[in-house]
Amino acid sequence: MTLAEHSTAAQEATAPALDVATQHHLDDLAWQRAMMASVPKFAIEAIRAIVLTSGGFALIGLAFVGSIYGSDPWQARALVTPIFLLAAGAFSGVLCAALSYIAQWSFARASVARHHGWEPPYVTTTPAATPYRRIGKTFQIAAVIAAVGAFGFMIAGGLDAWTVLLE
Repeated sequence: MTLAEHSTAAQEATAPALDVATQHHLDDLAWQRAMMASVPKFAIEAIRAIVLTSGGFALIGLAFVGSIYGSDPWQARALVTPIFLLAAGAFSGVLCAALSYIAQWSFARASVARHHGWEPPYVTTTPAATPYRRIGKTFQIAAVIAAVGAFGFMIAGGLDAWTVLLE
């Protein structure tokens, strides 16, 4: 076997491995693009559910207070606290969205910190991803707490309004 034949045979033997590695690299890049695209979508979905519900309740409460203030000022003043709680729920929803955005950005940044190699495993995570994962996890937990807080404010405001209206 000549040197040229040996070189061609070696290239043909490594071609499938390179194709597999290239496919792994392309799959990883597609995953990174999907993570980056999810950053704004995640925050938008988080803010819609909480802020629209809580903010809508607060606006309905303000409209109701405005309509009854002339006939029953005591009840209108008593409804200020429930409306404040509902508005706090809307603010907590906005906070949840901001925290979610930072968490998703951190996770997306961690997914970019990868090494593409030509031998298995073809894609490995680098140590640079660790701080981004920690930041993402911390902000994700804070976002969940803010979301639970928003629902807590909505429930407290609704119950408080209900007790005022029953008096």
